[in-house]
Amino acid sequence: MTTRMQVLRLLGEPPVRGPLDLAVRSEATFQGGRRLLIDYAGDEDERIPAYLLIPEAGPRPATLRGAYAGPPVSENLFARPPSPQAPGRYPAVLAVHQQAGNYFHPKNQNTEPSKHTIERVEPDRVTISALSSNGLWACTYDFFATHCTFTMTRMPADKKYWVLYEGTPGGQYDDDDWWMTSAVNTPQPMTVNHEGDIPAPEWIAFGDPRLNRTLVLWHHEDDAFPDHFYQMERKMTVFGFGRKKTQKFLDNVPQHFSIGFLETTNPAAISRALPEWDKIKIKTQ
Repeated sequence: MTTRMQVLRLLGEPPVRGPLDLAVRSEATFQGGRRLLIDYAGDEDERIPAYLLIPEAGPRPATLRGAYAGPPVSENLFARPPSPQAPGRYPAVLAVHQQAGNYFHPKNQNTEPSKHTIERVEPDRVTISALSSNGLWACTYDFFATHCTFTMTRMPADKKYWVLYEGTPGGQYDDDDWWMTSAVNTPQPMTVNHEGDIPAPEWIAFGDPRLNRTLVLWHHEDDAFPDHFYQMERKMTVFGFGRKKTQKFLDNVPQHFSIGFLETTNPAAISRALPEWDKIKIKTQ
């Protein structure tokens, strides 16, 4: 019997997944589709709020298609494939890794519980707050038509964290997918890592050569901390603000991070577009 089989035998049968118990709370129609406010059972004691965006039939424009108490996922930047380190299929996500608990990661076997509250619902904005079960960490997600802004609002004074993106540009990993930053303004293949701090404006973009579209990640506050990118087993991209290998560097709040799509691969156009996201960030304070 292999070691893996011995471990699985000791663990016993996996827990039985309970019913989803999906409930639709409201519905709105807009140009290009419908928006449903839903919630569903995460476990016996937690219901998870989410917005579901349903595009109209036919050709689809660039859209942020869904929200899971965390940043949006996309039709064209979708699904990280199985691997020993990242089992299962998950949408492209932002995740937060911090000390003193594991919170604000799209729920998996290692994510500790947090309480989610819908704070605001407006035609052009939805705000969801999250508070960790130990009360030490808190954040907000502001969803807009063009992007989502994640804000870390509470942390222990003696701890640190990073903010991570995991995904697959164009729907699957390819070596000719690319990244670039405000300082590295020519596309770099996925086989080239990024090490060191990204200077202001602190953004990185990921793209697929078959698409005239970029997924942009932006840290609104400039810092001197390292920002690290690598590809994992040629299966998905992994990028962290305030990260160097397994070290975490972000050490204060509030800190704002945005993720969204731009219909351009021009680095100058990306830098010009970001101040509009920053104006929205200012309005959230």
